[in-house]
Amino acid sequence: VANQAVADRLAKKSPEGCEEWTFKMKMTSIADDGSTWTIVWDTGRFKVSRKTGEIDGSQLAGYGAGWPGIVGDNHSRCIETTDAGRIDHGPSTITGGPFHYAIEGAVTADGFSLEVSSKDAHATITAPGDLGCQTLRAFGDLFLDPFVRGPLPLDIPVPEGQSFANFQESGDGFSLTIQLKRVSS
Repeated sequence: VANQAVADRLAKKSPEGCEEWTFKMKMTSIADDGSTWTIVWDTGRFKVSRKTGEIDGSQLAGYGAGWPGIVGDNHSRCIETTDAGRIDHGPSTITGGPFHYAIEGAVTADGFSLEVSSKDAHATITAPGDLGCQTLRAFGDLFLDPFVRGPLPLDIPVPEGQSFANFQESGDGFSLTIQLKRVSS
């Protein structure tokens, strides 16, 4: 049995009773000036054992050192709205770049409790010297830490027997889409 588990791992096959799933996530934020900022967690994979309640998206499960993602760039304006009207303080930018992320988690009664995290996600945020613009820049830095570097907890309902799950949430100037798909069982 142990030899078969090693052979399955080397062949990147799921052990008996396990499911293999893909994961994709995209977050888009829309600024006041209409420009968008997007972060994409491209297709990753993880194995699920509903019997043991474990989820494994690690290198030991036969996967690489991490799944690809990208923090997008954004070029917008820092605009302050006052009683006297809108004041354009000038350009602000987010310069992102590629990153790798990991998937961990557990099986719950309703589906999967996933955590995605990245050790190498980064972005450089520049803004005009106005106090309001610098405050927004600081919030951007604070946002990147919990949301991209994480671990970001995601509870996704996926009943046993279901082969896909789509989760969408949106609010004022923000949208999040998560797609899970079973690729083997």
